[in-house]
Amino acid sequence: LSHVGVMTTALPFIMGLSFIPDLDALTPVMVAGTVLLFSAFGVLGYVIGLLWGERPMEPVEVEWKSAPLALCAILYSYEGICLILPIESAMKEPKKFKKTFLGAMACVALILAGVANICVIAFGEVTNGSVTAFLLEKYQDDKATLVFLMIANTAVSLSVLFTYPIQLFPVIELVGPKAMAWWYGRGNEP
Repeated sequence: LSHVGVMTTALPFIMGLSFIPDLDALTPVMVAGTVLLFSAFGVLGYVIGLLWGERPMEPVEVEWKSAPLALCAILYSYEGICLILPIESAMKEPKKFKKTFLGAMACVALILAGVANICVIAFGEVTNGSVTAFLLEKYQDDKATLVFLMIANTAVSLSVLFTYPIQLFPVIELVGPKAMAWWYGRGNEP
């Protein structure tokens, strides 16, 4: 199945998720995305356990000239940053937002740093931007490992798909009222 086939198949599902009207209705979708992501972490942990005996014993050398690129990758990982204001405004008690936000960002930072460190310890230097893509390439001849890596990759992909509507929500919240006013201003029925 090519990437074009996958995107064509996924498009109706993505469009359906885009029509979810508010953050409360998006909660089950976000929960599903989170469960899928942590499932992928679990499968990746299982793969690490399977391949632990093959891990490189020499330490990974830190390349300080790559630090700016690493910082860019870290900041890119916080792609949901545009959701802060809509989530704060949707809270029942916005006064508690700062505490909730700081706790959530600390958890995200610890999870990302922990997974990255464990993967470097288990597999050595990851030369691809994605750990699962790197492992798929590295273990392409090991069919048993490949199955688990494909499961992890699928779970991560579905997790990203389930976060799509929450990332689109600020746009819908800003553009939606103006688009609806334009549409109904042209004499269309509500």
